Amino acid sequence: MKISKHFLAKSAINDSFSVSKGLVIHGNIEGSVCGRIEGHVYGNIELDGKVIIAEDAFVSGYIVGTDINVNGTVKGNIICKGQLSVGEKGDISGEILSVAISIHPNCKISGTIRKADSINEEDVNSVKISNLPKINASLKAIVKDENQTNSATGEAWW
Repeated sequence: MKISKHFLAKSAINDSFSVSKGLVIHGNIEGSVCGRIEGHVYGNIELDGKVIIAEDAFVSGYIVGTDINVNGTVKGNIICKGQLSVGEKGDISGEILSVAISIHPNCKISGTIRKADSINEEDVNSVKISNLPKINASLKAIVKDENQTNSATGEAWW
């Protein structure tokens, strides 16, 4: 089953949601709730609450949360405003910025780890910007004279 665009399933009992095992989300998850990811998310997760990435879960995108537990795979940057816990099966590829960090000795982390006294909006925005994909672009300008063309190549952000 695939769900596209923005997704947020909210429980009236405890203001939390779950992405069940076998569910694939293509899009961002945002909200002021806690969330548990057991399936796959191809998008960013930004919650004002606890984020749990279960053992078989996969996230391709950045994660911002109050407290974050990673026991699955994350391909993206993480900003944790509270306690980040990386379990034995945790596998993170990306930059990590957290106020408090607990790392199991058998986990896998590829990237930088920074500890901060506090996390502000500028820190969160820097992760969003650094997580944008780079693409190679080739541009051609249209000019009135058919014998002249201008071109440019380089990196571009989308």
